[in-house]
Formats: sequence, C-alpha cells, structure tokens
Amino acid sequence: SAAVGAQAVVVIGQAAARTGNGLIEIVEEGSGAVPTVNILGSGATTGPLLRVNADDAVAPVSNTNGMVTIDLTNEAVGSDGVLIIGGAAARTGSLLNIRDASTGSGESIELASSAASSGNIIEYTTSAAITGDVINLSLTNAGVGAQALVIGSQAAIRTGAAGLVSIVENGTGAVSTVRIDGAAATTGPLLAVTATAAVAPVADTNGMVTIDTTTAAAAAQGLLAYNNTATHTGAMIRVFDNAATGALSLISLRTI
Repeated sequence: SAAVGAQAVVVIGQAAARTGNGLIEIVEEGSGAVPTVNILGSGATTGPLLRVNADDAVAPVSNTNGMVTIDLTNEAVGSDGVLIIGGAAARTGSLLNIRDASTGSGESIELASSAASSGNIIEYTTSAAITGDVINLSLTNAGVGAQALVIGSQAAIRTGAAGLVSIVENGTGAVSTVRIDGAAATTGPLLAVTATAAVAPVADTNGMVTIDTTTAAAAAQGLLAYNNTATHTGAMIRVFDNAATGALSLISLRTI
C-alpha cells in the first residue's frame, strides 16, 4: 500500500576510497539448486527488473572490473557465466540487445582468450527448423569505410586441414552455398583476391584460387560464366600479365 514513489531499500556509500568489501555482500554457503538472489516479476511492469546505472564517471579497472563483473575463477568447470532462457511465446524483442551510442574507438563486444583452449569461442546450434538468419549484418547506415567482417590470420605455419573460413555443405538443394549479389551499380569487384606479399601456392596443386572437382559428380563444372542478355561490351574472362619477364604461359591446360 506504499506510495508509487516509495523505495524498499536505499544504500548510500561513503564519499571516500573504500577498501573493504562491497556495500552489499552475500555469502552463499548452501548447496541447494535454488537462486541466491531471486527477482520475480509478477506484474506487467514496463521497467527493468535489474538496472545498473552510472550517474557519474564510474571507472572500473579495464580488463579487471566492469559495471557488472562475473568471476568464474573458482567455479565448477561446468558453470555458465550467463544463461538466458527465452520463453516459448512468439517474441518480438531481442533476448540480448546492446545499444552503443559511443563515438570512441572501444569495441561494443570484445572476446579475448588467454589460454590454449580447444573449445569454440562462439558456437551456435539449433534443434528446430528456424527460418531466420543465424547472423545478419546490416551496414546500411554505416560509414563508407566500414567493413562487415575482418579476419586476421596468425603469423605462423598453419597445419589444420580447414582454412581460415571453412564451409561444409550438407544440403542437397539447387541453391548456392555462397552467393554474392550486386544490387547496386558498384564499380568495384564483387570478389577480389589480392596478394600483398609473396604468396606462393604450390604449382600444379594450389593457386590463388583453387577449384578441386576430384570427387564431384562427373557432370560438375569447375567454372561457369554467364553473359547477361544486354549488349555486352566487356570480356567474360580477361587475363592481364604485368610481368616484365617470365617463361610460363598465361593460361595452361593439362589433361591428367
């Protein structure tokens, strides 16, 4: 029956450099499968059930503390840091929503690994026939120099069979595994492979682009170029050789 502006608990810390534990400390010594802190929303409230708000220049130590810090140093190896369970209803909101209005150079999300683990950094699995995209990147309003995805390899001799990007196609439909659509009159290439160093694929084994149809169906084509129906003035395939000297052919065809 309290007034709508009444607060149940208000804790105000001293205006000094505190050295003890937190303003509120809970020591859980139980062993039951019940929450230590349980917040239950039993009404149609439009406010957050838990809010952390900085009214001043709060400055937790970078890479040590944050506005919210979850430390699993001594936890059981099967513990989850954060677990979000969505309801079975037709949701229209996001399970996780990050709004970044910063103009600085800091990341919105940063993942850093400091040990030689064998688990995936990010993993997605589904047990239902979803119809949405797993990852949808929309750069409609981004700066013209923004990139959707940047991958930097380790400076070492990689030994894995899979490349930096590996796609395993298990489908049987007549749709593309990778598709690039030019939806605007761009003057740049839709796909560019450029060597900025002395890249040296093994001759007769690998190239800057390798298409291996060894185990493909007998009727499979390695490369197919379609012309458009308009009056075409460009070449379907064009090869430029800027080498001053060299004894190799521009195009070499071999039947093994």
